[in-house]
Amino acid sequence: MPNAVAPGLFEPNTVNAIAAVANVVVAAIALLVAGLSIRLSRRTLRGQTLHNKLSVRPLAYIATGNYESHIWVKIWNHGTGPLILKQVAVTGGAKPEKDLISCMPPLPKAISWTDYQVPWVGRPIPSGGNLILVELKGDDRDPAFVAFRDTCKSALKALTVTVRYTDIYNDEFIEARKLDWFGQ
Repeated sequence: MPNAVAPGLFEPNTVNAIAAVANVVVAAIALLVAGLSIRLSRRTLRGQTLHNKLSVRPLAYIATGNYESHIWVKIWNHGTGPLILKQVAVTGGAKPEKDLISCMPPLPKAISWTDYQVPWVGRPIPSGGNLILVELKGDDRDPAFVAFRDTCKSALKALTVTVRYTDIYNDEFIEARKLDWFGQ
């Protein structure tokens, strides 16, 4: 007797129905895998974007130098990307100013500033670079220099410098420092 097969198992309609159900199951699994792939891709993209931003993030530091023959205030960029200045504000003086040199006493004859900058909007400070807001060097044995240095230190110790800056992604940051170090 030939092999007995249950009737209707290999009928064309039954085979087509089984194939259709199998196709639906395979399509559902493919859709699920595609959805999971999209979620994973989006999560990876967000992580990569965050990594990219942190890889070029500036880090401002308002540094001061208070020595016998040399005083200065600088904005340093200790981050890994360029620091783009948006605003520098100086408070604590007679009136708020946009630069530190405007808060300094008038120069006596025979003394001049070693360096100073008037920061402007959009000015970049490279990674590892600095911007000198005000710098004064001189001979600490010269009574005129010592008197002017002390007058400058008295003016500086009451001030606060606030720097508003961005990174290359236009994320905004603020750094502020009271210059009371000059009162010590």
